[in-house]
Amino acid sequence: MNLVYSKQIQLYSKKSEIIEKLYHKLVDLNDAMLEMTQSFRNITGKDKETVEKEELERVNKSAEKGNDFFKYYSTNKIYFEIETCTLIEELQKQFRESHSDYSFRYTFGMPASQMTYEMAKNAGDRVRDKIPILMKKLENDFRRTLGVLEKK
Repeated sequence: MNLVYSKQIQLYSKKSEIIEKLYHKLVDLNDAMLEMTQSFRNITGKDKETVEKEELERVNKSAEKGNDFFKYYSTNKIYFEIETCTLIEELQKQFRESHSDYSFRYTFGMPASQMTYEMAKNAGDRVRDKIPILMKKLENDFRRTLGVLEKK
């Protein structure tokens, strides 16, 4: 009986550490995506080259944060219930689609156009409207897993 209890404690401890680290990576990714898709920036006194360089840095930073989050999740998904995995994978899909839409013109070297503007705007809307709803659901799922909230 003590062996089973000890294994449960070890699993809970490991799962808690994974949730904590994954959540930090998720917040970092979300912050980078919000920064990347921000509609207005103060570019006063900056030349076009500097503005483009900074924009590309934001796109690359978001990609790096996304890859870091997704890799950590994929190597630890065995610790999560299927419903939690489904939620994380929906978040992953939304982040990827937003990043892809926003970075389309940089990826393909396209000039700014109405199409690329609409894609970037839609990416920003998704990051500000749809993703926070999914994040709230995941946060509550994590809270239930950790025992902060009672299970449904």
